[in-house]
Amino acid sequence: MLGKTSFRAVTAVVIATCAAVVITYSNACSSKGPVLYDSGPPPGDGGTNDGTPNNDGGNNGDGAIAAACNPAGMYGAATAVPGIAAGDKMFGAVTPDELTIAWVKPDGTVMYADRTDASQPFGAAQTLGVYEHDRVALSSDGLTLIGVMPGAKKLGQVTRAARGQAFSGAPDTAPFAQLLVTAMNGESDATPPGNLGDPVLSADGKQLFFSIFGIQTLGTIAISEFTGATWSKPATLGQDELLAADPLRRRPTGLSADGLTLFFWDEIDGKEKAGWRATSTAYDLMFSGFVDLGDRKDCQATAKCSRLYFTNPAAAPSDVKLADKK
Repeated sequence: MLGKTSFRAVTAVVIATCAAVVITYSNACSSKGPVLYDSGPPPGDGGTNDGTPNNDGGNNGDGAIAAACNPAGMYGAATAVPGIAAGDKMFGAVTPDELTIAWVKPDGTVMYADRTDASQPFGAAQTLGVYEHDRVALSSDGLTLIGVMPGAKKLGQVTRAARGQAFSGAPDTAPFAQLLVTAMNGESDATPPGNLGDPVLSADGKQLFFSIFGIQTLGTIAISEFTGATWSKPATLGQDELLAADPLRRRPTGLSADGLTLFFWDEIDGKEKAGWRATSTAYDLMFSGFVDLGDRKDCQATAKCSRLYFTNPAAAPSDVKLADKK
C-alpha cells in the first residue's frame, strides 16, 4: 500500500531528480519515426534501441526491464475499427486482448462492444449511460468499466459477470473517494476543490492513472494504488514533461500491458506522446525517453504493442481509429 509519507517522499524525489535531466525539444514529427524528447535513450523492446528485438526475455542492456512498446517502432495510417459505425465520437478504452472496446459520444453517452475473436469485427454496440464527456477505463478482462461521473468530481465503476453481458446497476463511486485527497493537501482528509478525469487502469488492475485539475496545480497526472477495496490517496507526477500550464494540461490516455509505457495527450503542444519508466511499480514515477505520436489522440496499445487505438482526428468531428505496427 502507498501511504501518505511514501507518496510525498517519492514525489519530492521525482521533482528533485528531473531538475538534473537535460531536455531537448522538437516541434516537428519525423517521417522516419517518433520524435525523441529526452536526451537519454528510452528502453528497448527486449533487444537493442534500434527496434531490433531479441525475443529472449532479457533486458535492454542497461539494467532496466525491456519494454513491450518499442519507441523505435512505426505505425501505419489511421483506419476505421471493424464493426464500429462511423460517426463523431471519442475513443474510450480497449482491453489488451482487443475483445472489448468502449467509446463516448459528444453528449457523454458511453457505448461498448465485445467480440470473441480479435480478427473479427466487434459485435453490436450497447449503451451504458450518460457520463461526463471524458474517456473511460476498462479492466483487462472487460468486466469492469470506470467512467467520470457528471460534474467531473467523482469516478464510478460498473461491472458484469461475463463478456457479452450488459453492464448494469448504478455506478459505484465509493472505491474512488480518496482520489482528490493528494499529497499537496498535507494530512487533511477533507475533499478539496478540483476535478477528476482521464482514468487509465493498469492491466493487473492495481494502478490507476488519472487527471486532477481545476485547482491551479502544475502536477495534474496522478497515480493511485488499489488497496483491495478502495483506491489510495494519489501521488502526482512532478517532472517537467508531464506538468500543466494552466489551463492546459497533460492527460493520461493509456498504459502498456507491462506497465512501463504511459501514453498521454499533451494539450500544450496538441500532440499525443509517450514516456517510459524502468519498472512497473507504483513507486516508479520517473518517466523518460519521451516521443511524439502526433495526432493519434487518446492512444492505447494492445498487449504486445502491435496496434494502437486512438481518437482521430484530434478535433471534432472525430472517430475511433486504429493503426498497426509496420
